[in-house]
Amino acid sequence: MADLSDIAAERAAEFDTRAWAYDQFRPRYPTATFDAIISSVSRGSVRTAIDVGCGTGIGALPLLDRGIDLLGIEPAPQMAAIAEMKFAGRGRCTVTRFEDWEAREPVDLICSFNSWHWVDPASGLDKAAETLRSGGCLALVWTDVVQYGEPPFDRRLEDVLGAAIPDVFDQVTACVRSVLEDRRFTQKETYRHEFSRDLDAETFVNVRNTYVRQPDPVVNDAISSLIRREFDGWVTKIEEAVTFIFEVR
Repeated sequence: MADLSDIAAERAAEFDTRAWAYDQFRPRYPTATFDAIISSVSRGSVRTAIDVGCGTGIGALPLLDRGIDLLGIEPAPQMAAIAEMKFAGRGRCTVTRFEDWEAREPVDLICSFNSWHWVDPASGLDKAAETLRSGGCLALVWTDVVQYGEPPFDRRLEDVLGAAIPDVFDQVTACVRSVLEDRRFTQKETYRHEFSRDLDAETFVNVRNTYVRQPDPVVNDAISSLIRREFDGWVTKIEEAVTFIFEVR
């Protein structure tokens, strides 16, 4: 079985081929998520931050808008290039894995939006503990689907896929457990902020394609047809941004 670093490298390459689609179709996080992260960092305001697996900068931009000095770390070159372009000189982005990056000075905040599960749990936490100042925080954010509009769509989507919709929070639980078991960190808060998007058939498929490893045109056509035929062409995707805050001792 391939180890996590090999799988992460494969996924980085896959994300890179769809970088612009990723930037267009992945959700934006609620403002309340960033308010919660900033308020959780003790001993003053957040001045410096690192965004691990920053992708195209979706999670980084709201932090830059708050005047935070931010470094994005992203292993996929095209994703990083888009982030750098969007940063417009306000932040920096480096192409590397967080585990391989060399820390130079302490920071107030390390955050990761839908990407910490690609970081090696042992060396990643070593790097985070080394890089965070005393009282600094590690903020791990994932999005979780609450439901797709009306409950019948969930069941009909599973009919089309021929399988149950996977619970992505299984891997999130494993990530959180590894931090909880590390004595260098203590859990401060967990926040849940709900948001929703109304997606037409084409957009729903495009969003889904940023999550699956190998988009299947036949499956995509079947999903589009289902939404148009049985759900008036639209599905409301209701999600939560779930934020786990840990403070370094």
